[in-house]
Order: sequence, then structure tokens, then C-alpha cells
Amino acid sequence: MILSGCQSPKKPTVQGSANVSSTTSTQKSKKTTATTSSESSSGNSATSSSQATAASSSSTDVDAQTQDNSPTNVTENRAATNHIVSADSYAYSAAEVQTAMTGQPTTITQPTVFLTFDDGVNQTMTPRVLQTLAEQQVHATFFVVGNTLTNAANQNMLQQEYQAGHGIAVHSYDHNYNLLYPNRVANAAAIVREYQQTNMLMTQILGNDFTTKVWRYPGGHMSWRNLAPADAQLKQLGVTWIYSP
Repeated sequence: MILSGCQSPKKPTVQGSANVSSTTSTQKSKKTTATTSSESSSGNSATSSSQATAASSSSTDVDAQTQDNSPTNVTENRAATNHIVSADSYAYSAAEVQTAMTGQPTTITQPTVFLTFDDGVNQTMTPRVLQTLAEQQVHATFFVVGNTLTNAANQNMLQQEYQAGHGIAVHSYDHNYNLLYPNRVANAAAIVREYQQTNMLMTQILGNDFTTKVWRYPGGHMSWRNLAPADAQLKQLGVTWIYSP
């Protein structure tokens, strides 16, 4: 699911477990805007994403915000979702968000912004992003790189993201273009393996009731050749990929 950054509540739209929080990408659709920022980038990215949040911007699989960001116990999560139960009211299916981003008709009828953050966890930027989101009382979806979760401090930061009501999604394990796209051609087996490896690690950290079915390609979806086989294999696993404009 993707979590929206809106201030007004919506009825739960929970389909599967493809919830995402997005941060600074711009949608073609007039009604749906996605913004995507990198947590590993300079402070300006975090600032711009917080400004988008304050403006109630929301993009793919983001928390549509109406609730506060106070930490929620991990055990509140129910099976097979990438967010805690209290986030249901502002969560959209990733497939629905993906459709909206292509300008096709969806059930998302109100202007909505989804905030998404890529490339974390990062001990410098992630705390600042979380603080800004909490201050503005909005939610987002964090697209996490798996190899950032190999130490206790970053694992704790992931738990903070999750407990605060944000969506958790996968942005590969290594973020290695040469491995994922040798000679700029997609390696479907490597892509699926990195999704599975990262999702498994997240489950170990967040609990057996956690799973995420949302994926964002490092470098975006339009930069590489022959992504169709990888898209198809991810779809067989119930995974939705989200644009990174």
C-alpha cells in the first residue's frame, strides 16, 4: 500500500500489502501527485519533501494523512501488510496509485499527494525527515535499500518509520546498477532476488506479520532496457512497482 499525505481522512482502501509512502515525484494526473526524495541526498531534498508534505502533496502508495505520527506498537500490524493497522485510513493500493500516475481513471477522486523517500535508511537524513513529517502531521512511504539494515541503529530507525504509521517498501538490496542492469539491460533474476532478500530482512526486523509488496527500481523504470520480464516476475509474486519520476 501507499500512504497519502493528505490531511483529510479517507475510507480504508487496503488491497493486498502494496503500501508505499512517496516523497517528491510529479504526476501527470491532475488529481494525483507523487513526490520522491532521497534520504542519502543533501538537506535540500529533505526540505523540499517537507514543503511538499506541508502542502498536502501525496503520490504513490503513501499514507493519506489525518492521524498523528505518535509511535504505534509494532504488534498493531496485521498479517501481510507493509503498515500498521492505524494507517489503513490513509493507505492506497500500490496498483491504484500506479494507475493514477499514468493518468488513467481510478477511484482516487480527490486531489492527493503521496510522499515517498528513497535510498534510506540514513542516520543523518532519516531522523530529520521523520521529525518534519511528525511536525506537519503527514505520512509517507519509505523505499528502503536492504543493505542499509545490517546494523542495529538502522534497524531501530526502520522500526521508528514503521511505528510512526509510515509505509515501508523495497528499493533493492544493493542499489547496484551493474548487478541489476548489466550493460543497461535488466537482470530479472537479480531484481527479484533483491526484492525477496530485502523483504525477508525487513520481516526479521519488524515481525513475522510484516510484508511489503511494493518495489521501486533504482534509477527509475525508464532508464533500462528489457524490464518487462522483471515486471512480470514481480507481478507473479503480487508485487507492484511504483514510478520514480
